[in-house]
Amino acid sequence: MWNYVVLRCITYIIDIEQIIIRHGVFNRYTNYMELYRVYDYQKRQNVIEGVFGLMNLVLLSRDVSHPKIVFLGLANNDDMIPLIRSRVETEKKRKNIVEFNNPFGGFV
Repeated sequence: MWNYVVLRCITYIIDIEQIIIRHGVFNRYTNYMELYRVYDYQKRQNVIEGVFGLMNLVLLSRDVSHPKIVFLGLANNDDMIPLIRSRVETEKKRKNIVEFNNPFGGFV
């Protein structure tokens, strides 16, 4: 029951420039991350989440304070990743962000 309450108290907002996450049951916290910092996406789903049509979306970023953001308990919607990816790419173009792959691993 407590996990349900915790999940119901999380709000995810993906706007044009940033991701905003509000969470907390008694104390409320708000985290902000610029979209251009996102570089990878993962969709995770265990058996129980699959039964209930839920998934977890993991975004990996270059943000120092939030290198990994996990969207918990989302409806299993395959439109979420293309939407975020599109907004990330648009924001990178708008800010003239160019990534170079390092052949020894990592990014420059």
